[in-house]
Amino acid sequence: MRAALARVRTSFGWLVIAQLLCLAVIGAATNGTAGRAAVADQSGWLAVAIAAVVVSAGVNGIWLLGARSAVADRRRALLDGLDLRAAGVPLSDPSIDDVDRVVVAGRALRHRAECPLVVGKRTRPVSGDGPACGWCNP
Repeated sequence: MRAALARVRTSFGWLVIAQLLCLAVIGAATNGTAGRAAVADQSGWLAVAIAAVVVSAGVNGIWLLGARSAVADRRRALLDGLDLRAAGVPLSDPSIDDVDRVVVAGRALRHRAECPLVVGKRTRPVSGDGPACGWCNP
């Protein structure tokens, strides 16, 4: 993951160098056409300037693709790490029975006893079916 970012940082230096060279070539082409009155005399310099613009765009595209690849590598590493962490955690634990389910006095939603929405409130144990809290999903 860090190697991908290091590649992007290194390639950014090459990007800056290439852009400066292309800018210098475009400047030289502009200077070359400045003293020429005939269009035929300017066409060679125009071709040089167009080639510099194409090279500049190509270098930008290559750098953007490398940066996109680095972002994809980092995203993949992050998601793989999350998958590994979540691999040992079951989505629902069948060993928990309904004794841990509570209802706030005067309400109908079932909560887990440790649900942050019922902490500090008067609750009573509940068993059976009923509408479940959308926060703690009992």
